[in-house]
Amino acid sequence: MEDLSVELSAGTMEIISYDGNEIVLEGKAVNEALRTRCSVNDGTLEFKTSNKVWKENGLNDKEAGSYILYVPETLTLEEINITAGAGELTVRGITSMEMELNLGAGNTVLTDIGIDDTEVRCGAGNVDLNGKLQGDINIECGVGNVTMTLEGKKTDYNYDIATGIGGMHIAGTTYGTLDRSVNEDNGAPYTIEMTGGVGEVEISFQERHKSRYEQKTDIE
Repeated sequence: MEDLSVELSAGTMEIISYDGNEIVLEGKAVNEALRTRCSVNDGTLEFKTSNKVWKENGLNDKEAGSYILYVPETLTLEEINITAGAGELTVRGITSMEMELNLGAGNTVLTDIGIDDTEVRCGAGNVDLNGKLQGDINIECGVGNVTMTLEGKKTDYNYDIATGIGGMHIAGTTYGTLDRSVNEDNGAPYTIEMTGGVGEVEISFQERHKSRYEQKTDIE
């Protein structure tokens, strides 16, 4: 398996690394109306739930159930593509060359991740990301909130910022509606491109966070 594709319309899902050799999916009290599907096609693990059926049945998120997807910690994916509607999503200890997040009204937490190029589109939800991103980062924020704590320092990136009504905060510096467009060239190999809406984007930096190899997860 080289790629991971997730479409979560409701419920709770965890995608976490562990010290095993196989990819394992567990479900708990999963509602049949979600019509969960999981398969491997052309090197891509595809996980899908049916948003249409869920809405037609008038069910709420608490009735959806939960999933845990265990990924071997030695596996570096080529691409992760996640689309989440109103569900709760946690990603921990995953590494990939590329990651694309398309998030609606739910809450998403990503911790101890290692990604090269990253793209985040946040609608009305909240995103909290902590990890090492060694590539270009593109952030589009609607009415939700995006919080990132990145390994390194501010000058490791160049910045291309288009502000909205909401605020954008980078390492203690705030960019608001009066700034409109900001370009900062630090001679860095990577660029953070940000497009603001009504929501808030905050990026801070730390020299190092605990590696995923220092905190392993076992399947109980």
